[in-house]
Formats: sequence, C-alpha cells, structure tokens
Amino acid sequence: MSFPAYGVDYDQGTAIVDHAVDRLNHRPRKTLDYRTPHEAYYGTAESLTVALGS
Repeated sequence: MSFPAYGVDYDQGTAIVDHAVDRLNHRPRKTLDYRTPHEAYYGTAESLTVALGS
C-alpha cells in the first residue's frame, strides 16, 4: 500500500492511515510466535475462519 504524496483531504487521509494501521496490526509476526500484534497486546486469539470472514 502506498500513501498519496499530496491532494488528499483530511477525512480521506485518516481513512487511509486507519486502514494501513489495521492491516499492520492484524498481520502475524514470527517474533510473536505467529500471533498478530493485536492478539499479543489484547491477549486474544482470532481463529482463521473469523479473520477470513467465513
């Protein structure tokens, strides 16, 4: 995902950043034993079917 260099209003900009943050926080990390930062911080575990929306 790339961020636009210019020409984005505030509401669009915050939506783009929020989307990027959500993607990063829900990506498994090897250093966290393949848990996501969200799971590690909140102590929860999402099943793969929930994450995929099945």
